[in-house]
Amino acid sequence: RVMERLRTGFGAAEVDRHHASLPERYLRATEAEPMERHFRLASLRGSAPVVLEWHDLPGGHATELTVVASDRPGLFADLAGTLTANGVDILSVDLWGRSDGTVIDTFRVAEQSGPRPIRQERRARVEAALPAAVAGSLDVGEAVERWRSRSRPKTRRSWGRTARPATVRFDHEASATATVIEVKAEDRPGLAWTIAVTLARLGLDISFAKVATAKALALDVFYVTDGLGRKLAAASLARVEAALLAALAARGPAPTAKEVS
Repeated sequence: RVMERLRTGFGAAEVDRHHASLPERYLRATEAEPMERHFRLASLRGSAPVVLEWHDLPGGHATELTVVASDRPGLFADLAGTLTANGVDILSVDLWGRSDGTVIDTFRVAEQSGPRPIRQERRARVEAALPAAVAGSLDVGEAVERWRSRSRPKTRRSWGRTARPATVRFDHEASATATVIEVKAEDRPGLAWTIAVTLARLGLDISFAKVATAKALALDVFYVTDGLGRKLAAASLARVEAALLAALAARGPAPTAKEVS
């Protein structure tokens, strides 16, 4: 029904071209309603650098934010950092890329102060900041540091429970084209940005990401390639792991990092 409705409103060729440009796992993992919203949002983007849409989720505990833009190195890190710097807590993320370079990033978010939908005034601030972040004219790292200076973010772990050390795991077999990096860490505001910007500063490109939290533990999965679009070389894995663990221990990325080759 969704496909029929979209084909009637937009034309079969445009609808089929959109879905053919997305990875097969998107079609398997995405339900009909968000799939329709993604298509409409991408179609309405036109020449705009970025379009976004808010959708409050049932239960009154969170909001879904979908962002459509042209991909570039470091884009996901800049989006995540901009949300963090504006008081938005990222609960989970689905990052999808079309073959034409368009990305459809869906963030499940809540107020950093608690599990509530994003307030209207905060949405307005995010909508004002995201275009600059996408264009690269906003210093996202500086914005995150200003946020940190104003707040003291805490992990969601409960009192009396021992913190688990972060772990990093690599998988070369799960994807034919990318190295999969799986990071497990205690969840906290800004975690997705910390991981993503560390990968970006290492010169790595993120082609797909899945970020999720459960019982105060985050499981973040990133499909990455090096600057030449290749899987990561075995010799570089120790450096990537060390950079990620150092950033997580310091609650932020190192000031600089050499590109992984």
